[in-house]
Amino acid sequence: MDEKTLTYSNSPNLVTKENIFQGNSSYRICVTATTLKGFSSTTEYLFVTNSPPFGGICQVDVVEGDAWVTNFDFQCAGWIDHDLPLTYVFRYETSSDIEMVFKSGLDSRVKAKLPVGDPSNGYLLTVEIYISDFLGSSTKRSMQVKVSVN
Repeated sequence: MDEKTLTYSNSPNLVTKENIFQGNSSYRICVTATTLKGFSSTTEYLFVTNSPPFGGICQVDVVEGDAWVTNFDFQCAGWIDHDLPLTYVFRYETSSDIEMVFKSGLDSRVKAKLPVGDPSNGYLLTVEIYISDFLGSSTKRSMQVKVSVN
C-alpha cells in the first residue's frame, strides 16, 4: 500500500494518491490493527467512488486570432453528472509556466481575449477547461488556438 497512499500506516486517516480508484466503482478496504500485547481487530469499509462529468463537448468559435484583440468564444455543452451543479474552469499557462484562470464558476461559456501564444510553437496557446461536479470529480478538455501578434 505504500506506493498507493500518501499517509503513514499508523495514521488515523487514509489518503491515497491520485487516480488509484476508478470512478463509479465499489471498493472494500480491510484494516487489521494489532496491539503491542498481541490483541488484534479487523474492520472493513465499503464505499462507491464518484464519477467525473461525461458525455459533453467543449469548443471554441475561432481557432486563430490576434493577441488581446480577438474575442475567443469558448463553450461547453452536454455534460452529464448526478452531483450537480457543475462548475467550469477555463485556464491557460503562460510562457513562464504561470497558470492563468480567466473564468471560473457555473457558466459553461466565456468570451476572452488571450495573450500571444508560444512563438516557438507557431503561436499556439493551449486552453484547458475543467468540468467538475459538486463533489470535486473533474474532466479536463484541452484545445489549442493560434494567438499571434497583430
